[in-house]
Amino acid sequence: GAGKSSVLVGMALCAAGLTTDTYRLKPTENRRYVVYSAEDVGQVLRIVASLIKDGTVIDDLPEIKKFFKVVQSNRQTAEKIAEAGDEIQKLTLQANRSDGRGTYDIEPLVVLDTTNANIDLPDENSNTEVGKAIAALRQGFRKTNIWLIAHTAKATEGKRISARGAGAFKGDVQQLVLIYRDLSLDWLIMDLTDKHRAE
Repeated sequence: GAGKSSVLVGMALCAAGLTTDTYRLKPTENRRYVVYSAEDVGQVLRIVASLIKDGTVIDDLPEIKKFFKVVQSNRQTAEKIAEAGDEIQKLTLQANRSDGRGTYDIEPLVVLDTTNANIDLPDENSNTEVGKAIAALRQGFRKTNIWLIAHTAKATEGKRISARGAGAFKGDVQQLVLIYRDLSLDWLIMDLTDKHRAE
């Protein structure tokens, strides 16, 4: 529903380690590169400016541009998008293990906000087509983390929220997270649902 980008731009900036030291969700150890493909780049930049102004995000534009790369979405097939996987994989960072036994990879994060603005599907209601698209993205990006931001079906709220279109948007992903506002509490809820293959 409304407010997807407002919430997720902030979360992506946290993943990139661009929040101020006093922000509660700042990563304690590692950061990662973020490539954010947006249907409205101007909106994303306004959100970043607001987060800088309120003290959530650091006031360091060169650092933000280095770790948070915003690109204009260009609706194309999932196979075409997946061709960028090798190039984006080069943004993988190395971190030292806390036990001193070598290093490990910190994969970049790719955000497709929204799936409809980024992925050209012949029929978003076809499980076959959506399943093929998700498989192409997973194969092309391999270990890279991808957030697929979906529009919701009409007339749903809370835990009954579902992505608009085929059930494969839910069934073929590694994890499904619902974000919604509880109007009775005026809280933002993130629900991991039963669909998650990683904690």
